[in-house]
Amino acid sequence: MSDALQIDDDSLYATFTLQPHIPAPTAWADGDRWLRCDIMRLPAGMNFAAQKSTAAYPLLPASIADMAAQMKADPREYQLCATTPGGQDPFDSQGRRTEVADCTGEYEWRFVSSIKASDEFPAGNPGIAAIEDRGRVLCEAEAPEGVEWYAYWPLEDEWSETATFSCWLRDGSLAALS
Repeated sequence: MSDALQIDDDSLYATFTLQPHIPAPTAWADGDRWLRCDIMRLPAGMNFAAQKSTAAYPLLPASIADMAAQMKADPREYQLCATTPGGQDPFDSQGRRTEVADCTGEYEWRFVSSIKASDEFPAGNPGIAAIEDRGRVLCEAEAPEGVEWYAYWPLEDEWSETATFSCWLRDGSLAALS
């Protein structure tokens, strides 16, 4: 997707999800073999744990060029933000209270970066102390002075080629209220 849009800021892609579609069981039994993957943006109000939303999925622009122009003009419109009423981190209680929020409006947490663990440690799992240290360094580099941050990093038993470090900033208007 980043190749098509020519935008390198990975934080702008966190609100997208893929929705696969295959033929109905009767069509499959009749020999239909196809797969369609729709790109969708997570809607504000979607609960992370329940994967349910109080709002419809927002429509995407008509073309890749239009979407790239929108992303460049107003990056916050495409960033992933969240609210966690009474929560201590972006996914407090495994996301049961976490909802997607509009980054151009009221929110508490904003996703700012994600880095593949295997890119940081190409030789493999370096152990939890090195993993935690690297996660802290990455997030501290993203956070302006005085802004709370939260890092997620793979635990030793979660290490894989696709595991990631992710950084969130508590910089929204609702951060002061919680």
